Order: sequence, then structure tokens, then C-alpha cells
Amino acid sequence: MRNKIKVLLHAMTYKRDFGFVYCLSRVLDRLGCDVCVCSNTDYISLPMRLWKPDVVFYETIGRTERLRKTFPDAQLVLWNAESCRFDTYPPFELDIASDPVKYQYMGRVFLWGEETRKMIIDHARKNNWNWITDDLDRFEGKFVVVGHPRLDLVKYGIKKTNNGKDKIKIGIISACSGINNGKFSMPELLLDDNSADDKFTMSEEFAFQAKYYQLTKRMMTDFGTDKYEYSLRPYFLENIPAYSSCELVKSGKLNIDNSIEFASWLKKQDLVIGAVSTTMYLVAAGNKPYISVDLLLERPLERIVFAQEYLSGISRHCPRTYEEFSRMVDNYKDFSLTFDSSPILMNQLTKYLSAREELPVLFLMARQIIQSAGKNTQKPGLPTSLCMALNSLRTMYAEFRGVASSKNDYSHFRKSDLEIADTEFGNTIEDILASIPHEQKESVMHGKCNCGK
Repeated sequence: MRNKIKVLLHAMTYKRDFGFVYCLSRVLDRLGCDVCVCSNTDYISLPMRLWKPDVVFYETIGRTERLRKTFPDAQLVLWNAESCRFDTYPPFELDIASDPVKYQYMGRVFLWGEETRKMIIDHARKNNWNWITDDLDRFEGKFVVVGHPRLDLVKYGIKKTNNGKDKIKIGIISACSGINNGKFSMPELLLDDNSADDKFTMSEEFAFQAKYYQLTKRMMTDFGTDKYEYSLRPYFLENIPAYSSCELVKSGKLNIDNSIEFASWLKKQDLVIGAVSTTMYLVAAGNKPYISVDLLLERPLERIVFAQEYLSGISRHCPRTYEEFSRMVDNYKDFSLTFDSSPILMNQLTKYLSAREELPVLFLMARQIIQSAGKNTQKPGLPTSLCMALNSLRTMYAEFRGVASSKNDYSHFRKSDLEIADTEFGNTIEDILASIPHEQKESVMHGKCNCGK
């Protein structure tokens, strides 16, 4: 009988990636794998190396060479966390495709969408990368379109609905990591000795972020708390503990969300207010009423990737005056953001965010991870339970020394966070598993599926 496939999953960023990685771990577990979820603190630790994983899943192309040297006998599987590009921007995965050595030893490279795959093939033909063009079937087996897993976290699980008796929940997506980062003072940033006038980082963007806070306060003052509740979702690079000293937070009028995953918070909101970012496709997936404040607050858009493209597709969601903004809040149900309502977002979904098969993305990823391991697993290493216990002790020691903390390592997470994840994602995981046809699960568990090759 074949040993269980051992899969190491690296979650790059706790508040961005950990949610879907944790859900992926549970899907793999149900499909018969042994799984360890690791952060930047412990993914190449001695216990992990002694565990001898068969497959290492990771999210940052820059870690490829280090992982290859650390786990020379494991299959490397990459899903790059910053991959979604319009056709004017070369995909990051070209770093693997353009290098015949990296291309050879990679087990799988997961792609967000079909258009990315086509772009890589176009580059291969133009640059005579014969290791790809001479065997496109092999390329298809290595570079596999799976879609975006965080869309699963919006689509599946319990979705909150307002019964008309509850207060209207307004969710505010914070965009203030420049002025609330806990690393630099404002004079240090603004009064530097650089003669170059970088408006994006030094003046206009900071002014936008300050006005973002001012708008939040003004809205809460004008609309009050009798009818509305307010929840702010901080960006993961912000100094989140700083919010606890704010009067609106201490008074209980403004809730600071501490959910692991953006989608978990999103599903609780009746109206979402934010600025242009890739969170918009998650809002659209959730069919949530949405207001973008970029134009209202005169945000500098020149150096924000895709800003002009996104905003051109959601113009009716972009007020230019506070009076218009107020009317939109009053009539928020008229401003649901969906993929169908925006040709730009629909183009993004169909070309850059969707898989070929209409199955949960997390299942497609799990299936390919299992297939990449092949029929033979490595010789036994440390037992999984012992490995996880040693890793937990190692993490506790790192915390004691101050090496890893939520303040200086936005990837680090503790064993207790895994227990919290069970509560936050339990229903979502069960919903995903229930949506997978029985024969699909059985074929993966018994090694009979050749899909995606």
C-alpha cells in the first residue's frame, strides 16, 4: 500500500494567503494526504526537512531556488500570489518558463487564468524556448490553469443576509498602510533628503490616506449608529494594534475586523466602501454593494497598477462629491458590484481568474498537487505529529526571543491560529467538499485521474 503523500504548504502572508492555504490543507487531508501548513518562520526549519515532504507548495517565485536546495527530492508546486496581470504586463511565471533548468525541476506551476498560459506560450515562441515549444503537451502538464482560490472562500460557506431588522453593516476596506505602518514617522517620510518629487509615496498618496480616515469619521458622524454598524478591515501591512487607541474604536462605534480572511469579513457586510485594488474582484464575486472613493478623495492613480482600467469599468460606483457619496450610501442596494455589471471585471474573470473546469479551485489545486507526487513517495521521515510538535516548540521559542511576532512578521502565525481557522473556515470547507462530485473525489484518492495533462 502506498504511503500517504506528505504535502508542505507555505502560507506567505497570514491575512492574505493563510485562509485559502488552510482550506487547501483540509481538502488535501480529506483526499488522504498528510499536510503541514507553515509560515515564513518555519517552512524550511529542521523539523520540516526531517519530515521529508513529497510536495512543497509555495507562493513566491523568488523562493524557488532556495526550496529546491532545501527539499531536493520533493516536487515543487508554485501558485504565485501576485500573478493577476492584464495583457500589458508580462506574467511573473515567465521567470520559471524562461529558464530551462527551473522548468525541468518544477512539478507544477499553477496559473490564475487561461490568458496567462497563452501569454507564456507566445513568449516561448517569440524567444525560441524550444524546451517548451518542442513539447507543448509537457508544458500543459506543468503549467496548469486552476483559477483563484480566494474566490472559493467568497463563493462557498454561509453568506450573511440582512433580514431588514438588523442594522445595516457598512464595511470599510482600509487603504492606509502608508501613514499607519508603525515603522516610520511622518516627518521621516516627508522631510527626507531626496530631491526627487515622488508624489505617489511622499505627498498625494499620503494626503489621500489621511482623507480616507477623515471620510470614515465624517460618514460615521453624519449617518450615526442607530441604523448603521461600521467595520474596518485593515490592510495586512498596517500597524493594526494602533487602532485600539482610537476613540471611535474604544467607544465601540467602529469595529476593527480581526478575521483571518478578507472573504470571511466581506460576507458579513451589507455595503462595502473601498479604493481601487484587487479586492474588487472578491467584492464582485460576493455581489456586494460597493462604493469606490478614489475620485472623491482625489487619489493619485498614475502608479497604481490597473487603477485606470478598473475604475473605467465601475464608473457608476465612483462618487465625485460627498453629497453624491451620501446618496449612494442611502440607496446602497442599487449599487451591487457584479462581474456581469462591469465588462472590465468580467474580462478579468474570464481571461485571468478562471479555470477550464467548473469545480472548486481548491479541489483543482489539490488534485494537481497529488498528481505531481507521482506513484512513489519518499522514504519515511519524522512522523507528522512529532514534526508539528517540534515546529510548534520552535515557534514558541521564536516568539519568546521576539524573532517572530505579529508586529514584525506579517506571515507568522501560531498553533492557536490554526484552531481559530477551524471555526472561521469549517463551514466553507464542508461546502466546498460537498460540491465536488463523488466520482471526482474517488478518482483522485485512488490515483485514477489524469485530468489537466
